[in-house]
Amino acid sequence: MQQQHDEIRAIVQRIHDAWSQGRPEDLHQYFDDRMVIRGPEFLVMGRGRDACVQSYAGFLKVATVHEYDRGEPEIDLHGDTAVAVYSWKMTYSLESGRYTEKGHDLFVFSRASGEWRAIWRTMLVA
Repeated sequence: MQQQHDEIRAIVQRIHDAWSQGRPEDLHQYFDDRMVIRGPEFLVMGRGRDACVQSYAGFLKVATVHEYDRGEPEIDLHGDTAVAVYSWKMTYSLESGRYTEKGHDLFVFSRASGEWRAIWRTMLVA
């Protein structure tokens, strides 16, 4: 079971590295075809792999991230399903304003053919 926890932690880190280093196209390899992202108030921000990757790319086009701190993921496993939850705090500029937000991300992963893929994500802003 520790190996599965480590695999999920590594994927969460790779997802973070991809978007934070300006490579949102790399997210395709971590997202399932049917990936869904829900934002604040559980509004759909992306449905399908391409739309979800585009939600990251779109944010990076209009925002400048100055600081991003992520907590250590807590992972729950049940068979071929995993849930990773972690806290975050981000300072970014958007248009003429500078904002600091904090909250939690919740990713759901599914394993098929031995590979984990993200199938659902939501951001909870505090």
